[in-house]
Amino acid sequence: KFLTCLRAATDQVQLLSGSQTGEICFWDMRTPPSNATIELLYHTRLVTDLQLQNSHTLYSSSADGSVLHWDLRSTKAPAAMFIPDMKSVLALKISPLRPHHLAISTLRGLHCMDLNDHSIMTVSAVEQKITYPAIEWNT
Repeated sequence: KFLTCLRAATDQVQLLSGSQTGEICFWDMRTPPSNATIELLYHTRLVTDLQLQNSHTLYSSSADGSVLHWDLRSTKAPAAMFIPDMKSVLALKISPLRPHHLAISTLRGLHCMDLNDHSIMTVSAVEQKITYPAIEWNT
């Protein structure tokens, strides 16, 4: 397995990883790495990004075109799945000023999801071969 993304948890105790097989793992950084403390298996292609909204809410994205909402208190399956535009999702970013807004970059465009009602608005449709491989919010 190859890692495709890494994210430190806000408590700095756990490290989250995504892999080319679609697996998401949580690693406890207080102990030597051996086995993941949590393994989430749902994406069908490589994981492209991970965003923690808080200590129990994770959003993951994949080349399979999905954004998954995970409630980390119950990890058997995602709490919800979103398909912004049927193209690979490249990156996610939660707004630091409005933590209920999630920017989503795909091969087709840039979108914004309201995490309160899960509505998705297209911000910029990509008509040419321009993509947004990384996202930053203005602060």
